[in-house]
Amino acid sequence: MSVSATMIANMALGRIGISQQISSIDGNHSVERTCKLYYDISREYVLGTRTWPFAQRYVDLALVEEEPNEEWQYSYRYPAECLRLDHLVAGGIHTTDQYVYPYQDYNRPVYTKADAPLLPYELGSDTSGRLVYTDVVDAKAKYLSNITDTGLFSALFIDALAWRLATELAGVLSRDTALRGVCDQQYMIALSSAHAQTLNESNNTLNKESGFITAGY
Repeated sequence: MSVSATMIANMALGRIGISQQISSIDGNHSVERTCKLYYDISREYVLGTRTWPFAQRYVDLALVEEEPNEEWQYSYRYPAECLRLDHLVAGGIHTTDQYVYPYQDYNRPVYTKADAPLLPYELGSDTSGRLVYTDVVDAKAKYLSNITDTGLFSALFIDALAWRLATELAGVLSRDTALRGVCDQQYMIALSSAHAQTLNESNNTLNKESGFITAGY
């Protein structure tokens, strides 16, 4: 079942003891306006705290200029709807796939993406918007998209978002600092559960052939 922003807001209200549901997060009732006021900032906050699989995107960066300054060879336009740029990819190949460990007696070294060298870049801006400066040719970016479509949200993300929104609403609608603290604790628990599931669904360990094997020895 698809969950709407209004349903998430009602979940948050229920968690702070407000049983009367709102009919629309875009409504004009004072509670509806309050929910709308805190909904987007809560959504972006929760999105930015984890690498949610449903929000990960890859994109070819649009070249803006060659040799834009004395430090970098290229400037690219920052991805639209990007909430967080994670790293750059060169030539359509993940940076990890370009990294070659020294061979070790025919063994196959095992390493994680965290061990791989990252392609350097720097953020900036011009009159048209944000920029990505780098020395990478035909750069791609892996980034976290600012997803607004609730149909893409995972169940654990919805749970965490409802608790985060409840934390904000508790401070405004109930003015109960203890309740706000409880909601914040539940939010952190929800984030931990989501993080654990993400790790279970990911495989960040890569096996690379040694130099002897790839060379045909």
